[in-house]
Amino acid sequence: MPEKKADESSSPFHQARLRGWDVGRIRRLRGFLKGVHREPDRHSQATEAFTRKAGSPDLEDRAEQLHRDIRTAFHLKRKGLSFSCEEGTGIIKTPDFTVTLWIDQDPDDARSYRIGTEVAAITSREVVTRACFIEIFRHYCDSVLIEFTQTIDLEGTIDRIEDSDKLAPLLDYAADASWLTLKAPGTSIEMRLLPHQVSFSIPSGGDLRVLIDGTSDLLEDLNEAGAGLFLNPD
Repeated sequence: MPEKKADESSSPFHQARLRGWDVGRIRRLRGFLKGVHREPDRHSQATEAFTRKAGSPDLEDRAEQLHRDIRTAFHLKRKGLSFSCEEGTGIIKTPDFTVTLWIDQDPDDARSYRIGTEVAAITSREVVTRACFIEIFRHYCDSVLIEFTQTIDLEGTIDRIEDSDKLAPLLDYAADASWLTLKAPGTSIEMRLLPHQVSFSIPSGGDLRVLIDGTSDLLEDLNEAGAGLFLNPD
């Protein structure tokens, strides 16, 4: 009988989202008029809307630059790309991935904004390991986020990792087993596992290729320890 082909939707990189944030002061946004506008000192629907409006020119510039970089690097024609940018949100769709950008008020600092960049709907791991992809998105993304369709048994996962001589020394977790973290061997990558999602991150300014390769390696290590999170590691 022919070998059954793995369901593409079960691939971690098909489910993954690459994400990163840029943070700055709202008064630095192009739409902020000194002498006319006042920097927010609290969070509200009004200050959130003001931040999006003041930052729309900055976001549009970033989205157009990304569109240009992607079109050039991947040799795409106009028909191979979809672009929209309005009301503080930009979306770029390609045959192999979708980029979403947005601006909002930083939830941790009312005087600051943050611009989020997310790459999702990734067709394969090969796409995000191409040199041109790394060169573009190393400036924007420093984490990988994967959400689960079913809740993960964290207690069982912790128990299996603790039985692994390789991974046990790199493990930390909450006393109530509500989360766990795991350091990737030999790298600065940290995995954080919650019941409904797992994230992999590197320090700001880290190497995006190291993050992507390290994510795959750590998923394989978990599989070998009997604590795999997915049916397929790639």
